[in-house]
Amino acid sequence: MARRRKAGKRANLHPFKAFLFGILTVLSVALGAGFVLVYREFSTGLPPVEKLLDYNPPVATRVLAADGTVVGEFFIEKRYLTPIYKIPKTVQLAFLAAEDSTFYEHLGLDPVGILRAFFANTRSGQTRQGGSTITQQVVKQLLLSPERSYERKLREAILALRLETELTKSQILALYLNQIYLGSGAYGVQAASREYFGSDVADISLAEAALLAGLPQAPSRYSPDHHFARAKVRQSYVLRRMEEEGYISKAEAEAAEQEEIHIGTEALPLETGGPAPWYVEQVRRLLLERYGASGTYRLGLTIETPLDLSMQAAANRALSRGIHTVDQRQGYRGPLRRLTSKEWRSLLPAKGETRSSTPLPEAGMVLEVVVLPGPGGRRHAGNGGLYVRWAGGFTTIPPDGLSWIRRGRRQPAFGDVLEAHVRDRDGIVSLALTENNDTQGALVAMEPATGDVKALIGGMNHQDSEFDRAIQGRRQPGSAFKPLIFAAAVDRGYTPSTIINDAPVTFDDLPGKPWSPKNFSERFYGPTTLRKALIKSRNVVAVKLVHAMGLPYLLDYLPKFGFEQRFAANLSISLGTGQTSLLEMVRAYGVFAQAGTLVEPRFITRIIDQHGNILEARPPRRRATIAPETAYIITRMMRGVMKRGTGRRAQIDRPAAGKTGTTNDLRDAWFIGFTPDLIAGVWVGYDRDKTLGAHETGGRVAAPIWKDFMGDALADTPVSDFAIPAQIVLVAIDPETGRRADPGQENAVLEAFRRGTEPERVNWGEP
Repeated sequence: MARRRKAGKRANLHPFKAFLFGILTVLSVALGAGFVLVYREFSTGLPPVEKLLDYNPPVATRVLAADGTVVGEFFIEKRYLTPIYKIPKTVQLAFLAAEDSTFYEHLGLDPVGILRAFFANTRSGQTRQGGSTITQQVVKQLLLSPERSYERKLREAILALRLETELTKSQILALYLNQIYLGSGAYGVQAASREYFGSDVADISLAEAALLAGLPQAPSRYSPDHHFARAKVRQSYVLRRMEEEGYISKAEAEAAEQEEIHIGTEALPLETGGPAPWYVEQVRRLLLERYGASGTYRLGLTIETPLDLSMQAAANRALSRGIHTVDQRQGYRGPLRRLTSKEWRSLLPAKGETRSSTPLPEAGMVLEVVVLPGPGGRRHAGNGGLYVRWAGGFTTIPPDGLSWIRRGRRQPAFGDVLEAHVRDRDGIVSLALTENNDTQGALVAMEPATGDVKALIGGMNHQDSEFDRAIQGRRQPGSAFKPLIFAAAVDRGYTPSTIINDAPVTFDDLPGKPWSPKNFSERFYGPTTLRKALIKSRNVVAVKLVHAMGLPYLLDYLPKFGFEQRFAANLSISLGTGQTSLLEMVRAYGVFAQAGTLVEPRFITRIIDQHGNILEARPPRRRATIAPETAYIITRMMRGVMKRGTGRRAQIDRPAAGKTGTTNDLRDAWFIGFTPDLIAGVWVGYDRDKTLGAHETGGRVAAPIWKDFMGDALADTPVSDFAIPAQIVLVAIDPETGRRADPGQENAVLEAFRRGTEPERVNWGEP
């Protein structure tokens, strides 16, 4: 009966309603079938979302100084992977409020959010809100191309739904906050926090978090570096959204909006190596050799180095002061460039125009200035200063800012473009002319016991030239090479008291023309002990010594100091004509400082991966190469160099040994010296073949720089002396004859000898 009633009811269904019902049924089936076809079409070939479980993006490699300070970075994308639990809740909520407030409620897509964004953007006339969920953004950034098309949006939606089934919400949010680009080369919230605020993301405030959360929509347009006012507008929007969602109170939002934010507080320009650019570059070269480009730029390694920032600062100061002193001593050498008469006259004030000028910038700034006539066409200001024009107007360089320009020599002329630095003396800001010169310098400081390189400078300006003159540059070391030769002689049986006649000699058995070596002074001094020959850097004695020992013996001996290259079999090697680097010479002198042990320079102590695992621990590399007695004898002789010889300007208030070096025509100036705790080498010269100038020897140029650096570097360290090996005896000798000194002899010196070789009489080294 009941069935008949239902059948009758269907039979009585209005024909139109029946038709409509049929249409709807067909449409439903068609839509369902269409959805299946569309899903199959657009889901075919989609990347698997499972690969996001092993998220491994390019991560920045960081270089740390010995105290943990970050001094350099290498990256393709500047990113530091940060787990979600290390990202403050405030930062997470700021991004959720700005980008996806229903993130924890939807399943990957948010239709309501899409409609809300559509109407909000329509009302404002611009794109203020995005319709994509955070899940969709992760999919787009990591699995799809950035193209804008309906096909890509459909694929994005399918993948977003899939991703929500594979990863937890926290995992998806962590991917987003580490992957998102936030401008200024920063990827992820940690990199952005460091870039904009100089802080880790864990330490930023609500105001700073809101500022970051406003960036994803248009990082360039809202960059706080370049468009701070726009960034503040976006910050206000984020704070308002956080308040609307109940994440923060109205009072918290208002306080955050009023908070003063300091942008660009990154302590160091890390991309260029901060305070030690050549050091960081050497680390990069070593990493490329070991890990290749992919490992160096993508693996997020932490590189621990022995770089001592206080020593590096001392090296920077000492080298800069030393080069400046040389430049001023040599006087004015000409302008950066010279303007034509028409060009410099166009810079003069128009008739009736006053010579007004804006205040000079802060002290330390370097400006380009143009020399111009003063009022009435005068060449000099009334007080002897120089009229110049800079970007802010006209000013005068006072006489004391020009005092190093030598009278009677070349003088600045109208139209000369010069370099001047701003200085502040007792509150009076003025300009001082900076000598435009291409003098270069390099400095290496190393701990002898470990080989730890504590400081490195490869030139005067890394931005102008990245060439590393301390490591890559190969120059003649001049007389700085002589201690190595004298060490070979000691192991050949010679002693500091051995006498060689400093007299004219000509060698006819050498390839090419006959050669007659000369001393720097172009004088000869007769019978001379090896000790005095080294102290006074006598060339003729060094050449005769090598000739007597034999070149083959010396060439076989030199690798004991770490030289990998084979020097040419040329007697001029006695005078340091073989090319080498400053770092190699510092390593060689380290053999003396370490009692005969060669220690390899160390730039990296540990390499740690992004998960905190130690990939490499690099201990010191040491090997004994020469006898401790030989090392001590040469060290003692080099102490004499600093007390009575060419290295007198390098004397410091503690036991130290060292040697100067000067090459032909004063092209290179060297000083390499050491204490038991620190060894440093200094080189000064030009990149091109050019003399440093009259009287600019290693003792006058490089030795004062070494002293300046070592004085600062060792200021707070205890004084220590060189250990005396057991087989060494100290004997008072006459420095002129090499004999044992008479009792009470005033000029006697205490000299070191290997036991059994101490002198009883004059020990002639040649017939």
